[in-house]
Amino acid sequence: MTTTKRIALVQAPPVLLDRRATLRRALDWVDQAAEGGARLVAFSEAFVPGYPAWVWNLRPGLDRAELGNLHLELQEQAVDLQSDMLDELRQRAAQRQVVVGIGINELDSRGGQGNALQQLLADRDGRRHPASPPQADPDQPGTNRLGPR
Repeated sequence: MTTTKRIALVQAPPVLLDRRATLRRALDWVDQAAEGGARLVAFSEAFVPGYPAWVWNLRPGLDRAELGNLHLELQEQAVDLQSDMLDELRQRAAQRQVVVGIGINELDSRGGQGNALQQLLADRDGRRHPASPPQADPDQPGTNRLGPR
């Protein structure tokens, strides 16, 4: 017996360096995908608050001030997994009965090493799950978890 499962791969741009607006867009895409019958909705790497592609165009040493300003803005818009920033996305996954995979720039609010790129999952019950190898430490920043436990 063959079972068909529908997935949605979202290839839409975020609102660069605007976490709230990007998450609102993600909610809209989750709704559209669920209405289209998707059971899995996947977003790109660093979707929230956007991939910092500008870093590859800066000149080491010469663009130091610009790089510093962009990095500060990226940190301000990153996702703090010790907060409730992703609760609405988790709730929407549960409401729509879909699994959501989304890439974020994670901010370590516990005083760690700054930002890390993460891929996170929320299941159909709105629970978060690691999207990393099983050896990831759930008590360490940068270990792929969708919000506080």
